[in-house]
Amino acid sequence: MQTPVDELFEELNELTQKALQFGIALKKIEHYQLKFKPEPTVWNIYECLEHLNLYGDHYLKEIEKALNNSRPNATNKNFEGSLLGNYFVKIIRPVDGDIKKMKTAKTMNPIASDLTLETVDRFISQQEKLLELLKKSKHYDLKRTKIKTTLSNFLFLNLCDTLRFVVYHNERHLIQAGILLIKVGKNAGLSVT
Repeated sequence: MQTPVDELFEELNELTQKALQFGIALKKIEHYQLKFKPEPTVWNIYECLEHLNLYGDHYLKEIEKALNNSRPNATNKNFEGSLLGNYFVKIIRPVDGDIKKMKTAKTMNPIASDLTLETVDRFISQQEKLLELLKKSKHYDLKRTKIKTTLSNFLFLNLCDTLRFVVYHNERHLIQAGILLIKVGKNAGLSVT
């Protein structure tokens, strides 16, 4: 199904703005609250963000590199995701706030990491960078510009599928972090709404 590019980019931009605002709001939360784990095997808020930072380290660099090696092409009117891109989006995108459990790659799993507020700062910086890349990407060929995935040096997604994956993956784990924030509030006797 084709989606108007302007509509898609408006959604991706809006979700990234929300992610940025969430990160900024987390700077007001105490360190011990960001480290709170309701269970030993569940990520804390820091770990949710660090997981996103690890993906951001790869994808933001790869997107920027691909754009620097391409020429602008403003012919994008509609976009239809590829089979692989649609599959990735389907498995990571929350449906009505419901997040299906998945295993993460070992290299992208931050569990038991000793994280600090620097993790939040890094996340905020990455969201600002993602907003820049979204603005710039709209003027490039969304289907022909290829981005290397984290899965393999030989597996690529087109630019738009990559942007969709990154933004929706952020959305997924920020919902997870938001749920943790509510639990932190209840655990501390706070009213978090």
